[in-house]
Amino acid sequence: VAGVETHVCVRQTVYDLREMGKTVYLAADAVGSRNPADHRLALEEMARDKVLVTSVEAMAWEMARSAESAYFKPLLSLLK
Repeated sequence: VAGVETHVCVRQTVYDLREMGKTVYLAADAVGSRNPADHRLALEEMARDKVLVTSVEAMAWEMARSAESAYFKPLLSLLK
């Protein structure tokens, strides 16, 4: 999940997806809030609630799976 206002819209989306039985990955560096404290508190709360808080880069490498993947080299050039 990525978006704006971590403590409102993003948080509500994350919890709605969890209620639907989905495993949620939250890209902490792809969400934000006008108030840094709201952003930090929302990330901490969701992490405590077992939401998988990670980064865009970590998720991209996870999706590539291995260096043998067809996505590996294109991804590598994007993340340099």
